[in-house]
Amino acid sequence: AKLRLALDNAKETLRRQNDSPRRIVAREFARLLYGDHPYGRFPTEATLDAITRDDVVAFYRRDFHPNTTILAVSGSISEADLRRAVAGAFGNWMRTAVVPPTIPDLSAPQTGYFQINKDISQTNIRFGHVGIDRHDPDRHAIRVLNHILGGGGFTSRMMGTVRSDSGLAYSVGTDFTLPDQPGMFYAACQTKSEGTAKTLSLMQWVIADLLAEGITENELATAKESILNSDVFKYVTPVGIVERYAGLEYYGFPSDQLKKDVEAIGAVTAADVEAAASKHLHPENYTVLAVGPIEKFEAALAPAGNVKTLEIE
Repeated sequence: AKLRLALDNAKETLRRQNDSPRRIVAREFARLLYGDHPYGRFPTEATLDAITRDDVVAFYRRDFHPNTTILAVSGSISEADLRRAVAGAFGNWMRTAVVPPTIPDLSAPQTGYFQINKDISQTNIRFGHVGIDRHDPDRHAIRVLNHILGGGGFTSRMMGTVRSDSGLAYSVGTDFTLPDQPGMFYAACQTKSEGTAKTLSLMQWVIADLLAEGITENELATAKESILNSDVFKYVTPVGIVERYAGLEYYGFPSDQLKKDVEAIGAVTAADVEAAASKHLHPENYTVLAVGPIEKFEAALAPAGNVKTLEIE
């Protein structure tokens, strides 16, 4: 009965998944980039219907063991008292050999221009390509780059050019996701459907301009100061601190990685950012997706008009 309730709730969420164009563009963009890799997989009614109680029990028995678990504790307790409490609660929980599932290699992404028709007043645009993982040595320069390009709010180039100067979008920005395997770089915005192609073109120009002209020392200083100031507030509460240290353990970083990250951000130079941009931004390999009323687009998304229309479930 509990399983049926959980599956029914999951199916109800699925039935509403296409109500939000932002969720559509994020989901379908990931599918285009990652295909059958886990990063591109999403549940369907068929996959939910295939889950049985035996599947859930087998999953639990295979994967939930003390040697696959991290316990992070924050509060007024000594290590000795903590150890006694853990032994009392989990002393009979036995270690068991666990073989992690095999994760398929990334397949080649679908590149080019794609559109999904939806009768709404605005178009949601997302474009980009496969990026880097959380252990990439360029990740600190990439973080500064992203802040300057589109992740720094009103101080970023994307926001300044597309929203403040041109008035083409209320929400616009960029991001580099950093999971265990290569994540994604993407730029995204919401814009009036009648200006879809123009807005997309301007966003792509902002990236091309940074690649061609580089960054200024003022942009570099502003980005580094903002990043370091925001990071301070991630470690001021006990729960924030314990979550961060648990994350370091989980992802295989040393316990002093937080200190190293601060030092690494402080050491990033303009040359580092420009080198990272040249290495990790690939306009020639963009996957471009727009979700909106296609008949209202003022021009084709692709300059040559080669755009594929996708159907969604």
